[in-house]
Amino acid sequence: MNKINLSGIYTVRRPSDAVNFITVDLLEATALVEFANGERYSYSKVSRRAILNLLMQPNISLGFWVNDVLLYCHSKTASYGSCEHLNYAF
Repeated sequence: MNKINLSGIYTVRRPSDAVNFITVDLLEATALVEFANGERYSYSKVSRRAILNLLMQPNISLGFWVNDVLLYCHSKTASYGSCEHLNYAF
């Protein structure tokens, strides 16, 4: 991905045992994660630098990114943001 629209919303899909996909919004600093078990969570105050890194580095593991950026106890999201479990009826 060469050009990144700063106001764009991107869905990242890569082979992963833990995560089906991650949808990120660079402008709003949010991420929506669907885990392999079908559970979806929305995260706020995600590091924009980490979002850019995810978008520009095709080799980053989605599971690693979630653990490092969203779940790690000293991450910006874990310290200042929120995590919301999303219920969908399909």
